[in-house]
Amino acid sequence: QAKTMSTTEVEVEALEKGEILTEEEPGKWAGKQGTHVPTASKDGQDVVIKVGHGMAADHWIQYIWARSKDGKLLGGVKLAHTDTPELKITLPAGIDTIVAFESCNLHGVWKKEFIFR
Repeated sequence: QAKTMSTTEVEVEALEKGEILTEEEPGKWAGKQGTHVPTASKDGQDVVIKVGHGMAADHWIQYIWARSKDGKLLGGVKLAHTDTPELKITLPAGIDTIVAFESCNLHGVWKKEFIFR
């Protein structure tokens, strides 16, 4: 039986097909890392992913999502420019590594891996 994918899941999969930028490889957006590379903090099994980016009607973080190292979507959120750019997820047992992603409407998709030990 095929799993029904949420709208956010379908949308982030489409975003991942394009260029994905990192702190080390920011492409044409060098200098934008500080406001686009996701950060993550862990308390127990709860993880908060944040993006230090302003939110304006013409420039905002559209999505934040996280995957396990093997690619399973752990959570995701579609944001409006009036939202706070953060995502809260609960890590499944046995998962200590995530890849956090964000998509900015002007500066593309960025990711960073986090290992929680």
